[in-house]
Amino acid sequence: MRTDHEEETQLCVWGNNLFSQLAFENPNNDTVASIQKLLSFEINISEITCGFNHSLFRTIEGKIFSVGNNSKGQLGIESKVKRRTALTLVSFPDPNEKVLLAASQGNHNLVYTEYGRIYSWGDNSRGQLGTGNLTPSFTPTNISANFDIREEDSVVALSCGKFHSMMLLTSGISWAWGANSSWQLGVLVNTQDDLLLPKPCMVNRAQAIAAGYAHSLWKDTSGDLWGVGENEKGELSLKNKFYKIPVKIDIGEKIKKIYATNFSAVITEKDTLFVWGEFMGTVLPFTSPFEEENSFGSLPP
Repeated sequence: MRTDHEEETQLCVWGNNLFSQLAFENPNNDTVASIQKLLSFEINISEITCGFNHSLFRTIEGKIFSVGNNSKGQLGIESKVKRRTALTLVSFPDPNEKVLLAASQGNHNLVYTEYGRIYSWGDNSRGQLGTGNLTPSFTPTNISANFDIREEDSVVALSCGKFHSMMLLTSGISWAWGANSSWQLGVLVNTQDDLLLPKPCMVNRAQAIAAGYAHSLWKDTSGDLWGVGENEKGELSLKNKFYKIPVKIDIGEKIKKIYATNFSAVITEKDTLFVWGEFMGTVLPFTSPFEEENSFGSLPP
């Protein structure tokens, strides 16, 4: 009979394992795990977040472990080894600092700690670390000073896109930084230049955020869905190839959860799953036709 502790330390993994991002090394050098594999760890895992070729594990105790590709410093372990095949503890300046939230995608990561600090590390070729420069970081870098956050506010969500990042506060204000070549940041600017420092987004009543490859999604306090950025492959399921400012995506139901990569997905309050966009060259099905609504006005000339 399994104990509760044993259930918390077991994990089922599958998919691409080229850099051992699934936390095991295949002795046959098979880079794909096509059948689910059950793993067991000596840590109490409470959250998992996956990048392109690396993975982060947050424990109940607030520790972060990483595994997989480290070519751009995405493991946060300082060492410039190509990869790690076993879970490796990520060190922070204060070893007692507990991580509350973690996010990965692309080749970078974000975490938020109990001390109200925001750390980033990994690839920074488009400013996605929010450090104010384009230098990659092989260890967690504290970027908290780059946000103007009220004392009564705290972070409730983090999201990493392919080359951009997002953060959401309890006040409903969200921030974004990094690549903006498709206007995916949803901030009030009149240029597609990458943002090396965080800037507030135009959706200011958000309850959830999701950063995709080159688009972003928000769920607001009314349960409505908003999107911005790339739409060439149907990521927003609207009419134009891209959108400079957030537009409402009306699916006829209020939204409960949202997700984005190179496609988009939501779960509604009626527990209906909607998916749209493109995945591995395949256009995903639509559940219903979508309409767009713009209520943020125009960008400055």
